[in-house]
Amino acid sequence: MKNGYIEPSDADTLMEIYRKIDINGKLKEPLTTDEHILIFCIAKSIRDGKVKVEVERWKD
Repeated sequence: MKNGYIEPSDADTLMEIYRKIDINGKLKEPLTTDEHILIFCIAKSIRDGKVKVEVERWKD
């Protein structure tokens, strides 16, 4: 993330956050400050309509 804008490289950070969550939804280790900020910025961007969110259905 640069100057509050989400960048493609942030996908790697999101994957690292995902890996820190166990099967029960609990964190295996604390999130870093950068990870906290990234989650906040993504949520704010979605809420403000700056990011379009689509969910693709899995094919059976």
